[in-house]
Amino acid sequence: MVAARISKFTEESVSVETQLRDGRKYAKGEDWSVVGALKDEDVSATEIHPLDRPELKEWLGRADEWDVLIFYKLDRIVRSPMDLWEMIQWCDDHGKYLVFVKDKFDLTTEMGRAMATIAAVFARMEVANTSQRLKEAFKTLRPTKRWTGKAPYGFTLVDAPDGKGKVLEPMPEAIAIIREAGLRFMDDAVPESGQAIAEDFNKRGILSPADFARSMAGRKVRGERWIGDSVRRLFQNPIYIGLKTFEGEPVIGDDGMPLQVVEPVFSHTEWKRLETRLKATAVGERNRTAGVASPYLGALVCKCGEPWYRCRQVRKDGREDVDRYYCRNKAHLRGQIVGLPKPSSVKTEVLNDWFEAFIMNAYGSIPKTRREFMPGEDHTVELERVEVAVARLRDDREAGDYDGEEAEYRRRLAALRDNRKRLSALPQRPDQWVTVETDETWAEWWASAGEEERRNELVRAGVKVYWFKPQGTPDMEMGLLADPRIGERLMDPTASALQSEPSHPSMPSKR
Repeated sequence: MVAARISKFTEESVSVETQLRDGRKYAKGEDWSVVGALKDEDVSATEIHPLDRPELKEWLGRADEWDVLIFYKLDRIVRSPMDLWEMIQWCDDHGKYLVFVKDKFDLTTEMGRAMATIAAVFARMEVANTSQRLKEAFKTLRPTKRWTGKAPYGFTLVDAPDGKGKVLEPMPEAIAIIREAGLRFMDDAVPESGQAIAEDFNKRGILSPADFARSMAGRKVRGERWIGDSVRRLFQNPIYIGLKTFEGEPVIGDDGMPLQVVEPVFSHTEWKRLETRLKATAVGERNRTAGVASPYLGALVCKCGEPWYRCRQVRKDGREDVDRYYCRNKAHLRGQIVGLPKPSSVKTEVLNDWFEAFIMNAYGSIPKTRREFMPGEDHTVELERVEVAVARLRDDREAGDYDGEEAEYRRRLAALRDNRKRLSALPQRPDQWVTVETDETWAEWWASAGEEERRNELVRAGVKVYWFKPQGTPDMEMGLLADPRIGERLMDPTASALQSEPSHPSMPSKR
């Protein structure tokens, strides 16, 4: 079994192909048959334990298929003496052997194990020294626009204009995806969850951040999918408001303001909205993963006017769960609404099938449109930040906490004032959504849309379908709440149901 690991592709790195080639050559010299090859790419030996690495972990679980694990060098599997001993112990427990082609360590002997351990100790020391050197370099480069480390999603590294180091350059196609995700996530009408956005991106074939990085590096993409968390993480990195940070805090530039190294993807107003929505959905989005949320919550209602909720009920005999809808209106459950018997539950699949057929019969032929966001300009937050910086600079000087020279103080104050003047002169206009026609009907779009995409569109347009089954009878009463504007809103996605509520039939009063 030949193996390779690499944490970052650079010109100095020994490529995965070279590692595997030398491993196969070694096996051939020993007259061993190679049963497979594992490649752990973008995997750090210092951060990820050998037993937790994706491909290595998979092959360790298939230990009955191989006898010897061949690595190019010792540091391709471990950088820690403890990790090495744990791997040696695992091999002893399973009757396997480790071979390191270039280091020529024979781990079947005590001397070989001792030599490998000493090598691992020195490797660990080199990692520590490298880490310290990087920290010192970061400290020096901190107040500049130069970038160290990997480029975040949406950017690539290019030579700095002055020829010293690297700076970030935006990748327009990825920046557009980041901005689309943010606008959908904080949409005032019907905000979408990170998972719904992820599913849409996967369906559209948009590369995940990891695969996008591989593609930009000329490497083979793995087909990794977007997930809800990968979308939500986009709204937690300050680089998307243009700011450079160090140990979680914004880096302050010579002008006394947080250092901006790239053009922001989101304004500070939008960033605050994203932060608010992240906090509000921190638990709610996790709950949706339980698999019991109604796909049409808000659009499917009981005749009493209360939304239908979905639950799983365990039968009395302990057999399979039954997935059903039920009404949570306490007055209805107690029989306190005149003219309405107590509600009874209904199987989820039955009601969903009827609901979808009803919607398609009513609106399937309507042309499908979509919304596009046209960002406005609002510099209020930037102006507030400048005012705060001016006040902080003056207060520090008056309190004797300002360490700079008088000339430097005046230069910083003048820079802040110029910035304030520039921002005050910029135009202010609100955001707006515009309607874009598609070549699909609602029925065609519905066939390929996910559950949450469907629900978002229906709720935004104010579609409400009620259902009621009198207790003890097989009859069903079904209907669409009368509102001719629903069809108009389905064709015009910029018209929010929040601005024009559908009319509701008069409900029976309580006793």
